[in-house]
Order: sequence, then structure tokens, then C-alpha cells
Amino acid sequence: MYRSTRILALLLAAALFTAPSLSAQQENDDRPVIEKQIDTSRISSPLINPATDSRGRLTETDRKIGIARTLMRQRNHNAAATLLEVILEDEPNNGVVLNLLLNCYRELNHTIKAEALLTRLLETQPNSYHYRVSLAEVLASQDKIDAAIEQYDRAAALMEDWDDPRIRSLIQSQLKHGVVDHALAYIDTARAETGDSTLFAVETGQLLERLGEYRKAVREYFPLLAEDTSRAAADAEKRLFAMLEFVESSEETEDALLHISEGKPNARALRLLSTHYIRNEQFDKAFRFTLQQDSLDNSGGHPLLYYIRQCSERDKYQQAIRMSERVLARYDDRSPVMIDVLFHYADALAQMGQFDSAIVRYEQIVNMQAPENDRAEALYRIGMVHADYLNDCQRGLEYFDSVVTNHQRGIGYLYSRMQIPKCYIRLGELEQARSAYKQLSQSRLSPDWTEEIAYQQALIWFYQKQFDSAQTALQKLMVDYPRGFFVNDALRLIMNVKQAGDDEAVLYDYSDAVYFTARRMPDSARARYRQLAESPDAALGDIALLRLARMDLVEADSSGAMATIDTLLVRYPESYYYPFGLKAKADLLMSREEQREDAAILYRRLLEEFPNYPFASDVRESLRRYEQERVG
Repeated sequence: MYRSTRILALLLAAALFTAPSLSAQQENDDRPVIEKQIDTSRISSPLINPATDSRGRLTETDRKIGIARTLMRQRNHNAAATLLEVILEDEPNNGVVLNLLLNCYRELNHTIKAEALLTRLLETQPNSYHYRVSLAEVLASQDKIDAAIEQYDRAAALMEDWDDPRIRSLIQSQLKHGVVDHALAYIDTARAETGDSTLFAVETGQLLERLGEYRKAVREYFPLLAEDTSRAAADAEKRLFAMLEFVESSEETEDALLHISEGKPNARALRLLSTHYIRNEQFDKAFRFTLQQDSLDNSGGHPLLYYIRQCSERDKYQQAIRMSERVLARYDDRSPVMIDVLFHYADALAQMGQFDSAIVRYEQIVNMQAPENDRAEALYRIGMVHADYLNDCQRGLEYFDSVVTNHQRGIGYLYSRMQIPKCYIRLGELEQARSAYKQLSQSRLSPDWTEEIAYQQALIWFYQKQFDSAQTALQKLMVDYPRGFFVNDALRLIMNVKQAGDDEAVLYDYSDAVYFTARRMPDSARARYRQLAESPDAALGDIALLRLARMDLVEADSSGAMATIDTLLVRYPESYYYPFGLKAKADLLMSREEQREDAAILYRRLLEEFPNYPFASDVRESLRRYEQERVG
């Protein structure tokens, strides 16, 4: 008992950071700390519910077990194992202690001790499947394969038939610990006795993958794909898709799938191939397999819709249009996918500049007795075509007003309300825009939207040359939304106002430039920015030059943009916008094959000298891509 208490005290003093600190008197005591009597009752293990004696008090053994658990949670398995071994001397049949000790041996990779402990456990519990498999794994890890096989066989003998779920874990254990031939023999026997050639196909396929036998792995996985709702089918699909994406196995996997699918077409396999070809931009093949899948599983057009979505997400609008037209030829308006297809179809047409055709498709949704939410959204999108693409805000406003008046629900209604004041701004009707935003601010909206409304209200003050009111509103926004989307924009605008100082002429020109930009009047905006850039006192000349460079880039005038950026870098080396100009120059250089290394040098400089600027993550990503392309 003395030895047990002494070891317990040693462990507590050395390992437990949760132990209470010593008093000043104890710290000055000349006696060794490890000889002190420690009150273990003060150390608790919150994750256990220990037994108590007849008076409800915690027993000594359970206190020690609680300490061992605490040590294990702290990853101090060596100290925990030492303590558990001491407990085991007094209580050799304590099952909790035995299992905790076994876990410690596993963590410490003490295979010999684990083997001895498991052998001891099996003497009293010879029919324990768990202990048999654990002993087999320990033996296999010591390369005692024959002994491991004996234990695996004895574990298998505890099961009555091949339906026992433990058989799968037994095979997985053998594959994981290198007893491969024996595992495959189990699988062959199981398939022969049950007549099920797909039994344990996932496990077999994974083994074949590790061996580089990709075609054989495909043959194992493929039959499972027909089992639509099974876990094995999902696992097989996941493994096949990973093999298609992995460079080393992709070609063989694709070839094997194509070969098998020709004789035994399978909807899941066709979807795999279609998705693979979409991701690799082989759209003719993807198109063909998608049509085959739709015909095979009679799914009512869902594979075709999936294809359209995938292409739209990749900005492959021509492909989305191509499949949408096939859907319209194959299905009528009663198809459950038709509304979604029409939305994607119209969106793609708009992106490709076919605005009249896009409006026709949106109107088809409105006229086909679709749900009210869908009709409202279709009308909203027609309004956006007029306002955003055709720059006809008056016409767009008519559609948005129609949605708000007649369809007061759904996302189309909310989006229309947000677009109405933006249209008023672009039409130059600032008071009506202010009134519309005021009404919106009184609605229950998400924080993202309320922040945008607050920012737009501040901008209206700025457009109206009410600079003090604009600053007050912007400062309030920064307080109300410290992590918001518009905080940086608000801060920069405040900085610009302060930079201009009391020069109202400069502020007026800058306010006009920002306002003309919002109204999509680029010639007027350019004239104001040019005037600021050429101003003798140079107030706000830095931001004006940066904006002019960006306008050049929008118009694809890279030479003009580079000249403007160089002017900014020479004239304003201390400006807050100097790093933005440096990044714009690096981006331009990166687009020129012969100057990409110069761009990389500028990116590295930006990360070293301006690590806290908001574009730092973009710079790192651009530099990472460049390094990968150069190495690859």
C-alpha cells in the first residue's frame, strides 16, 4: 500500500497541471515535494461517474481511475499506464482498468505489453471478439503473421454466418494490418458460400487501388452502382470519382468505365462520367452521357438540369443554352425541372448578350402558372435585364414596382425593393432614393442588407455635397457594423474627405465623379477624375489616378492603365493608394507572359511591406498560382 501511495504522489506531482499550487510555507520546506501527502480528493475527473462506498463517498480505486483518465486526456499515456499498472496489482480483474491500460499501450505502441495483457484477458474471456481481433492486430504489427492469422480465424469462428456485420470489420482489420492474402481468401470463401459476387467489393476495390490495379478495382466497384440506396453503392461511387480525378488512375479508370458501360449501362456510372467530363471541359462527351443517363433512369430531366447548373457555375453559358434547348425539346411545361431550366436558360442568354431572348424565357415562367414566388422572381430578372444590361432604369423601375405592388412575398419582392432606390439614384432622383431607403430601413432585414442601406444613405448625402452628414453616417456605419462588407469603403471615403480638407472645389469634383460612376456615366466621371489628377495642388490626385487606371482596364486599355499607374507611383510614393497602384501594376504584368517574374517580385514586395492591406490574401493566391505553374 505504501508503494502504491508513493507512486501516486509521484505521478501527481510530475504530470498533473491541474493539481493545486503549494502554499508559500510549503515552498520553503526543505523536504522534497514528492514526499508530501497529496489530497487526491481535490482532483476530479468531470467525464466519469465513479462508484461510491456505502456512505456515498468516492472509493480510492475510483479516484485513481479518475486521475488516470485525466492523464489520458492530457495525452500523458505513459504516466496513466504506470498508475493503472499499480491499480491492477491490487485489483487484477478490474475490467475498467484493463481496458484503459490496453488503450494506453496502443497509444504508446507497447505491442509486447499489449500482447501480454490481451492474452491475459482472453484467458478469462475466450469468446471476446474484440479482444481476439485486437490481439491479432498486435501480433500482425510485430510481423507474427501466422499467430495473427490464428487469432483472426478464432475471431471468425465466433460468428455463425456471413451476414454478421463483424465479418466486414474483421476483413478491414486484416487489410489494414497487412494480412492481405488471408483477407482475400475470406472474401473468396464468403462469395462462394453466399453466391454474392459483390460481397465486400468496396474493401477489395480499395486494396486493388493500393496495388495499382485500377481496372480490377473498377470491376469490383461497378456492380455496386446499381444498388441505388445502399451505403456500398455510395462508397463505390465516391471511390470511382476519386479514381477519375487522380492523375495516376484517371486514364485507366475512364477507359474501364467506358468499356463496362457499353455493355451494362448504369445511370450512376453515366453520371460519374458526365461530371468528370464537365470538370475537364470535354463538353461533347459530357452532353452525350448526360442524355443517356436521363433516358436510362427516366428521371424527368434532372440529369439535364444538373448539367445546366454545372455549366452555369463555370460560366460556360453556351453549353447551358445548348442543354436548355434540348430540355425544351424533350419535355413540356409540366416537367418538374422546367422552371429551374428556364431560369438558367434565360440567365445564360442574358450573359451571352441575347437580351430579347432572355426576356422571352422569363416571360414564359410568368405565363405558365408557376408559383407566385417564381413569377415574382422572373419579373424581377426582367427588370434587371433592362436596368443592368440595357441601362434602361426607367423600364427596370416599372418591373420592380410591379413586383412590389402585386407579389409581396419571396426573394423577387425583396430584391425588387432593394433595386428601386438604386434605379432612382441612376436616374438622378436622389430624394426619391432617400425616401425608398428610409422605408427599407424600417423593415426587418438581414444585417448585410441593413448595412448596405446605411452605406447607400450615406452616399446620397455625399452626392448632395452634404459632406459633414455623409461623414457622420459613415462613422455610425463603422460602429454599427465593425466587420461589415462596406466598412473599408466607408473608411476610404472618410479618408478622402479629410484629405481634401477645406477645398470645396476638390470635394465637389470628387463627389461628382463618384456620382457619375454610380449613374454609369463613364465619360463624365472620367472628366472629373482627370480634372482632379491634373489639379496643381494634387489633393485627391492619387485616388483619381487609381480610378482612371481602373476605368482604362474596364475598357481593355492596358497600355493607358499602365501609364496612369506609373504616374501614381511616381507622384504619390507616400499615398495610402500607392500599394493599390503597385498591385494593379503587378496584376497587369502577370497577364504578360514575358513579365510574369517582374510581377512576382512586386507581389513579394507587397507582402513584405504592406502585409495588412485588404488585398494581401489575393496577392498570396496569385503568387502561389504563379509558383505552381512555374514548377509544374
